[in-house]
Amino acid sequence: MIDIAVPSGNEQEFLEMGKGLGYKGICFLYRLNDYFNADCSSANRDAKRTLTIKTYKGIIADAGEAGRLKLRLKGEKAFVAIKSNGEDMEIVKDRKANLIFSFEGALRKDFMHHRASGLNHILCRLAKENSISIGFSLNSLLNSNNSSVTLGRLMQNIMLCQKFRVDTAIASFATKPFEMRSPHDLESLFRVLGHKNPEFLKETSMF
Repeated sequence: MIDIAVPSGNEQEFLEMGKGLGYKGICFLYRLNDYFNADCSSANRDAKRTLTIKTYKGIIADAGEAGRLKLRLKGEKAFVAIKSNGEDMEIVKDRKANLIFSFEGALRKDFMHHRASGLNHILCRLAKENSISIGFSLNSLLNSNNSSVTLGRLMQNIMLCQKFRVDTAIASFATKPFEMRSPHDLESLFRVLGHKNPEFLKETSMF
């Protein structure tokens, strides 16, 4: 069970919290400019040894940065997560990310008969074909200005992903350790929202 977090120099605190909650690993996402300097730091490596919890690193990028990633990475393989916005189709079609998350968190007005959840059958089919995972973020729900709308969108997106058999990953996407929740709590939440088999990020799907 691997959680996903967005640290700001507090990797060791995340590792301590993650170990206490029962995670086997944490994938830390960094902005592109910070990614190359982030080898999880010496303190992080010490914590990893003493706490027996694995660490991984990846890039969190905006859609506008996606086109520059290949140039900056220079052939280096990296796990790339992009937060949903209006350019999702381009990202999915051109395979610019391993995972797109927080479709339900975008600012858009719901339609009369269904939620404007950010996902549709076309995006789901393309994500399936291009082996791109859809991420469901607890952080989007915790920090939502309208939790009932976000919950409704989550439920609709879960239904779409299951219908089209898209790979999904549930995670906290926490920016602070106290925003993390135990694997059991996350699994239980997403089962209540209709996910028949909520799964965490797989090590094999990261690269």
